[in-house]
Amino acid sequence: MSQHRPSRWGLSVLLIAPVLPIMQAVLLAPALPAITGDFLQIPEARFMARLLLVAPTVAIILVAPWIGYFAERFEKRRLLAWGFLGYAACGIIAFFCTTLEQIIVTRLVMGICLAIVVTIAAVLVGDYFAGPERETVLGRQNAGRGFVGALFPVVGGLIVLFDWRWIFLANALALALVAPSWMLPPSPAVRQAGGGGPFRHRDALAVYALCFLGALVLYLLTLQIAFHLAEMGFLSAVWPGVALGLASLSAAVCSLRYGGVRPRLSFTSVAGLAFALMGSGYALIAYANSTVTVFVGLVLAGLGFGLNTPNCPAWLLAKVGADVRAKALGGLTTAFFLGQLVSPFVYEPIVRAVGSSGTFALISVVSFLVAVSVVMPTRRTFPRRPVDLHTINAEEKVRVLPR
Repeated sequence: MSQHRPSRWGLSVLLIAPVLPIMQAVLLAPALPAITGDFLQIPEARFMARLLLVAPTVAIILVAPWIGYFAERFEKRRLLAWGFLGYAACGIIAFFCTTLEQIIVTRLVMGICLAIVVTIAAVLVGDYFAGPERETVLGRQNAGRGFVGALFPVVGGLIVLFDWRWIFLANALALALVAPSWMLPPSPAVRQAGGGGPFRHRDALAVYALCFLGALVLYLLTLQIAFHLAEMGFLSAVWPGVALGLASLSAAVCSLRYGGVRPRLSFTSVAGLAFALMGSGYALIAYANSTVTVFVGLVLAGLGFGLNTPNCPAWLLAKVGADVRAKALGGLTTAFFLGQLVSPFVYEPIVRAVGSSGTFALISVVSFLVAVSVVMPTRRTFPRRPVDLHTINAEEKVRVLPR
């Protein structure tokens, strides 16, 4: 296995890759008012500026399920390098675009590159690592997302003070990742046992559902916490940033500990605990009458996010064979970003009907119901297949042998 282990630089590439979708979004979000102001002559400027933000997400949702088919035909580390190169190139091109339409098209292409980067990086983690070590790496990946979500909105705001176009050039930093990803070790050749046949996404439906619901619950906080705090009397624009930063940091710290938690709990137990924490946090936020209560709720919800997000890919990687990892993880990528995309359409009518506190309370109940349904004994979502231990190598024995 040593010849198939990435160096420290290679591991850094795998840890940075999942951060890029979050980074490009939180950097651009503070710039939307400035972008709208520079294109006021366009009647749809406000709508198109918001479309800039979600364009990569739309592309990821459409493209990610198909990444697995390319991964079967091309070397994965090469695909990752091309994804980084395309991501950086799109940022540079967007910097020089003169119309909103041109920038939107460029960011749609960027989303295709991000779908490649996020999916292939997760697949390579599954290829290079196994067991608790794999889970530790996945936890670190999600911790990076949390730290970026907490810190980079401030960076984006500072860039806007100079010129919002320079935000796109920040994407060019991905050029530094091209060479290290190109030099990653080749994935180990693993012979599959059991003749399980082609992967079907419905076999992983339960994990996809947990990933989708986790993203949906998370984005209620992103979309509604500013309005909720305003209703409580905290009108300063600083408070929503502090609240989101606290939840992101809580999630990041929890994700760093995921590799230590998972060996003590099953995947289903971790999922149940994650949604129970989300439900507890949102219940406190819903009925809070002080900042202390809100902040405790944010920490609890963040702990839930920090457990669920790495648990889903770890669970999936433990259940599928090496030859279908890319297809399985492509579906997981789509599930997460689909939850992010549909969240405004789900929550807008609920908030209108029951208000901000009522919405947090309702989603708290939903989270507890998900937690209970996950930990209840159910039929296996992944049917057990016969495994001949004589036909597989040592790495795969780690995956299939019970602990």
